[in-house]
Amino acid sequence: MFPLKQDYRFSGRLLYRTYFVLVICIIAIGSILDYMGRDADDTALLDTFKAHFLPVFSLVGQQLSETDNKQWPEQIDQLSETTGLDLQLYDVADFATDETTLAQLYANEVLALFDSQDQLTLYRRIAQSQQVLGIPVAEWANSLNYNNWIVPAFYILIAVVVFVLIQPFSRQLLKLKSAAANFGRGEFNTRINLPTGSTLEPIVDGFNSMADRIEQLVSSQRELTNSVSHELRTPLARLRFAFEDIQAKAADASVVQQLDEMREDVSELEILVDEMLSYAEINQIKSIRKKPVPLMSFMDDLVADLHSAETVIELNYDNSINRNTVIACNRHHLHRAVANVVRNAMRFANRRCEINVSRLQENFVFDINDDGPGLDREHLERIFEPFYKGKSSKGGFGLGLSIAQGIAQKHGGSLTAIEHPSSGGHFRFLIPA
Repeated sequence: MFPLKQDYRFSGRLLYRTYFVLVICIIAIGSILDYMGRDADDTALLDTFKAHFLPVFSLVGQQLSETDNKQWPEQIDQLSETTGLDLQLYDVADFATDETTLAQLYANEVLALFDSQDQLTLYRRIAQSQQVLGIPVAEWANSLNYNNWIVPAFYILIAVVVFVLIQPFSRQLLKLKSAAANFGRGEFNTRINLPTGSTLEPIVDGFNSMADRIEQLVSSQRELTNSVSHELRTPLARLRFAFEDIQAKAADASVVQQLDEMREDVSELEILVDEMLSYAEINQIKSIRKKPVPLMSFMDDLVADLHSAETVIELNYDNSINRNTVIACNRHHLHRAVANVVRNAMRFANRRCEINVSRLQENFVFDINDDGPGLDREHLERIFEPFYKGKSSKGGFGLGLSIAQGIAQKHGGSLTAIEHPSSGGHFRFLIPA
């Protein structure tokens, strides 16, 4: 067991580090963009507006200087209507609080000032009077659109930073997901390697420790099954010889009958031992050796081996299958797998069992149906578990379908039980072409 508390602290430290890096990046990006926005050079833009309105100031100032200053308010209103500008009059005393501003006004310069709402107004003293003409510049707000890039740029940069930070994390999660999927398919030697200092390192260490333990347990279980099965063969063989010897000497019919019953029990044990050895063998195989096998010949031999007077086996092919069709497989193992499924179907069939062989994209499909009572939905998922037998089980040890599914998976295919709309069981055996 690895120290959980220490790993929790380690994982938390890495998580906080990532969090603080993200926060610092957000603050840094925001500060830089804010600085760039605030320090943008507005001088050229203000000079443009001053130059644009300078003729207006000169024209209005000239007209006002030709009349009595008592009539200026009335003339300002008229000029506002004529020019469409919101012309306003101010007294020089209104600007007395700032000596620099007063100096600029007395020098007949155009003054640019902003109010509390960042609205721009241009000012200029009228001739040599104590009156100041003000012109609000509505176009200033529209001219500030050049700063609109700051907000989109902020979000884009944050998105880039977050992407860069989570990209390694995402790749590591995908590795973890892939490893878990491989482990679930029975590849117990799957392990994950991540860079030192990864946030997921404690989780990966836990996964690898779990994988080591499970692989050891599975290996021990397989070795135990294999050893016990081999060890059982010898006493079972001795029992058979003993039964033959006793039967040869026995004259009582009841004793002979009991010996026959005992012989049947021993036969069942031998079948169980064979099944357990087959199950252990399939689980121990890392990869299966395949050879091209004529498909129709393979299926004909299989049906001939399973021939039974009680159950009719009907073999059908679709139009894509002919005598030249070959399947890449291990003939021995595939024969055993398909035979296990067919035997299971024959065990539950009333009279008929059907095998339909077809080609589906890049796979060969063996659909095996029977006319029996069918599969209950509750058994569909568990029917391939080792030693699992439903309530309606008719003999067997619950290993045949597990062995068949293992062989299908070693071939890169699958074996599934399908809930069929009609009565009877329906199994689909799929093997890559």
